[in-house]
Amino acid sequence: MGDATGPVRCPHCGGTDFFVLSTGVAYRGGTIIETYRWPAEGAAPVDSLGLEDAGYEVEQEVLEEPDIVAVEGQVRAMCVGCLTDLTEQYLTYGRGESLLPV
Repeated sequence: MGDATGPVRCPHCGGTDFFVLSTGVAYRGGTIIETYRWPAEGAAPVDSLGLEDAGYEVEQEVLEEPDIVAVEGQVRAMCVGCLTDLTEQYLTYGRGESLLPV
């Protein structure tokens, strides 16, 4: 990511892992399949994501990744360890090679 050396580092906890939350992302294309399963009585949920729709357990699988057309909302980067806002470091560090058009 970018021309900087080393990872983005959280100034609060020193962590190097972060997530990026992008709102208003517009996609084109892509294919997803959803499998709806009615759970057996007393059975433990099989879906690790915990998705549920009207009692059905829902399993999702992306068959073809969509293309990101635009990010029309805010982009935020947050430290995984302590949720410190790392947006400025992320934008400075990764602007050139980010997966999202920031």
